[in-house]
Amino acid sequence: MKGYFKLCTFRDSINPSIVMGIFEEHDIPVMIINKQDSNYVFLGENEVWVPEVFKEEAILLFEHIQLN
Repeated sequence: MKGYFKLCTFRDSINPSIVMGIFEEHDIPVMIINKQDSNYVFLGENEVWVPEVFKEEAILLFEHIQLN
């Protein structure tokens, strides 16, 4: 996707939503791409994409988020 970079991927759908909420609190737009299989949700991943202009800020913020 032009103008965006993939920040991270998750196998679940909860962690991407948490990341999205934290980033929105810091005025960083986020797009989540769901690549999970609709019949077998344990197959596939959710990708978190951020605009290139927010790349450095997004990486620094993501490094401070602790997700279990």
